[in-house]
Amino acid sequence: MVAEFNRVQTELGRETMGASTFRRHLEEHFSRVSICPHKEDYCDKCKALGTDMSRCRFVIRKITESGNSSSEKMQPHEKELSALTKAQQGHLQDAKLARNFYNKMVARCKEQWGRLSTAEGATSTNRHTFTLVLSADYQQAKLIPYWGRSPQPASTYYLSKESYDIFGIVDHRDDSGHVRLFSETIGPKNTDHTVSLLQDYIEGIKEKYPWLERVLIFMDNATNTNKNRYLFAWAMEQVKRDLVGSIHFCFLVAGHTKFAPDRLFASCTKSYNGSDIFNIVELKDAYAKHCSVSVCNETNIHPWRKYLGQCYTDLPGVRSLHKFLIVRGEGDKVIFRVGHMCYDPQMDSGSMRMISTIDTAVSDQSYTVHQLPNTKLEDITQMCHRFIAQSRWPTYVVPRSDARLPSQAAHDRGTERQNRRK
Repeated sequence: MVAEFNRVQTELGRETMGASTFRRHLEEHFSRVSICPHKEDYCDKCKALGTDMSRCRFVIRKITESGNSSSEKMQPHEKELSALTKAQQGHLQDAKLARNFYNKMVARCKEQWGRLSTAEGATSTNRHTFTLVLSADYQQAKLIPYWGRSPQPASTYYLSKESYDIFGIVDHRDDSGHVRLFSETIGPKNTDHTVSLLQDYIEGIKEKYPWLERVLIFMDNATNTNKNRYLFAWAMEQVKRDLVGSIHFCFLVAGHTKFAPDRLFASCTKSYNGSDIFNIVELKDAYAKHCSVSVCNETNIHPWRKYLGQCYTDLPGVRSLHKFLIVRGEGDKVIFRVGHMCYDPQMDSGSMRMISTIDTAVSDQSYTVHQLPNTKLEDITQMCHRFIAQSRWPTYVVPRSDARLPSQAAHDRGTERQNRRK
């Protein structure tokens, strides 16, 4: 919406706005207007093309019904409809080819790994050609406390709760899921979290298989956490420091990116939705039924953006690109190449360049920890004292001397009564 507004402003010769200014302008002058969030499997381009095609068909039908359907009146609308139909078919074909490429690379990874797992297949040639394929994504944040098994007390609906971000990796050697949980106290999530958790996972594999040289990572198009210059600059640093020989990023067509992490999150959410989750241990246990889980703290996240932003140039036009390859060249040279579609083998030289060297061990630095806001801490404390057995409280909640605390038995009896009423 901001981009479209600025495009019109530019055409009219007026001043453009930044995203934050635009949002503030909406709040001040259009306080009763809200923007509908995207629905699942929603594609902006499909929606826009569909709306324009419906408009053209409506106009053509009206002209036909009027009995004055001369070629001069019909031709412009028929020509526009033909162009829109062609654009829609091309967009859907791009999405289909990208999906086929994703499935192909996943199947190839499993096949290559299966061959390497046999005694006769574990040759240096097979190791050299093996590409580790990963799919990574964020799930919508989960709130604690959460009532899923028992009815939620009405007075807690509008109280603030602690938010936990969830980063998932699917390793396509065996389609195993790996989830990392971290609190809003080391958030909000951004590229620092993405690259820190990716690096930790790849380093863990390298410890077991030092011969691994090639990694292919599929991600969605979220620019604040994934598709931006910090991600690719981080990859250049890892190739330069010999973590691996090449890192390849592929992004499916926006609006058509449902892939393995979404299936992983869907299975985990079933356990979450059917449970009472009152602390991080219980959240971890709910997810552990479906995948390996670990809880991250400030020592697991590193301030990569602070240093990468100083040492690498911008990458103009990143939104229109879907394929990025960082590979080791001769000597200390690192080659950066980009492509418009992940299935298209044609790639061009990327415009992002290193302008200085990072002389700090970023991976040794911890992330900044923020305390929960006092109002949120007070709300969580109130919920714990009134409705949650003390043995299930988060560790930061302190009992009040004047509070009457619910026992575990009383809490369970109350839950049973509520379930019977249902």
